[in-house]
Amino acid sequence: MGNEHLIISEPGALILTKDFYDYEDKYKHKEAKVEIPANIPEHQKRAIKQLAERIYKICECRGFARVDFFIVDDKIYVNEINTLPGFTDISMFPMLMQYTGMSYTDLIDKIITSGASCKDVKNVSLVEPVRDQQKPNAQ
Repeated sequence: MGNEHLIISEPGALILTKDFYDYEDKYKHKEAKVEIPANIPEHQKRAIKQLAERIYKICECRGFARVDFFIVDDKIYVNEINTLPGFTDISMFPMLMQYTGMSYTDLIDKIITSGASCKDVKNVSLVEPVRDQQKPNAQ
């Protein structure tokens, strides 16, 4: 989280009760458990935090994002960078930030402040404006 000065949380883990984590499990059954901090060796925590910082910077993120990883056979794999993570009562990102000592209100304030102070973001439209174009007469 941040623009120039980053706040990088401790890694968290999602402990699943079945092989696939889907909408039903996340929002209805709520059987998966969130573990903060993740119960992984310290060297993996350090590596994940370093990778998350590098990925955030390489992607030129601003404000906040959550970088997700898998650990398989002691190897760390990047899964995705989520530039708009959830903010529900069961969402990982606010819980990770709370573990760093940041309240939910402080988190929202920090997101707004970092967005307002972002000097290198240009006012760019991702969609070209539609211009009135005359169609040639069919002859």
